[in-house]
Amino acid sequence: MDEVRIRKWILERSTDRFLFEGFSNFTMDEIARDAGVSKKTLYRLIPSKNKLIVMVLDHQIEIIENKQRVILEDSSMGFKARLEAMLRIVSEFYSSISEKSLLEIERLSPDIWEMVRQRREGALDRIIRLLEEGRLDGQIRNDISSKFLGRYFQSMIDSLISPRVMMEEDMTPNQLLDITLSLMFNGINKSPGGIY
Repeated sequence: MDEVRIRKWILERSTDRFLFEGFSNFTMDEIARDAGVSKKTLYRLIPSKNKLIVMVLDHQIEIIENKQRVILEDSSMGFKARLEAMLRIVSEFYSSISEKSLLEIERLSPDIWEMVRQRREGALDRIIRLLEEGRLDGQIRNDISSKFLGRYFQSMIDSLISPRVMMEEDMTPNQLLDITLSLMFNGINKSPGGIY
């Protein structure tokens, strides 16, 4: 097996473990054993655990970015459907990573956390671009900036789509996102002509 395929295999074997267990719960020796490669081969291809974590996160974020770009350019979908699809992709990503993993990265690897934060800004920029397109088409209000709306959507998803909230509310990520999107698009009014 060539080095590219071995590296890809190691990445695949590490991703699930890292996303669900966090990165402090396993060693590079365990990764080598799981991937069926020697420690020497593992360290030659991936010199450190931090490098492996960066590779896993980078790969996962790249998948999201590619999916969002496809949706952003899909003119056959309406504005609301594209916005919902883009937000759903983000929520699926966050729901695939345990809260423990995210907290470990933030606390133990500030440089990796900064990389994740910068990549998230790219996702936010794509959502803002779509919101601005919706504004120009008359789909959303003109009195609130697209940048503010993008940050609002992102903060709603960040605060609601978490393992803690899912357990407290006994809901799946998609159920929480459905409620969040309903509140975003329809507000809290019980019926037309309600409070506002």
